Amino acid sequence: MATRKKATGPALLFGTSAKRTSDLVHVRTIVESVAEALGLDVPVMLSRRRTWYLTEARYVAAFLIRARLHLGAREIAFLIGFQDHTTVLDGIKQVSRRARANAWRGFIDEIDRDSLRRFAQAAGSGGHDDDR
Repeated sequence: MATRKKATGPALLFGTSAKRTSDLVHVRTIVESVAEALGLDVPVMLSRRRTWYLTEARYVAAFLIRARLHLGAREIAFLIGFQDHTTVLDGIKQVSRRARANAWRGFIDEIDRDSLRRFAQAAGSGGHDDDR
């Protein structure tokens, strides 16, 4: 009997569902918004590479996912490919500190508004992005 290879990498790239389908759609819109704002491709942003700008992008995405959807650190780690939930917690803490110091507040607010707009568009089109 042939064994199936286990998919490695972020669950978000492999279509694994969150608790609710709308959560998964919103996670995708947040990740897409962060990637676009930083000029990154989503698969590159969610790769295992630990280049500082990719790590920071994942931290911003984790911060917004936690703030918007109130998902747990383990689920966020699973969805966007962090090794461990403690990495998610550390990243959220770092972004939160920067946002409170106004260093990133405008940037984060802009990405948040963009992700909400994308989510509303996806919900209005029945979750399909065919209208792009």
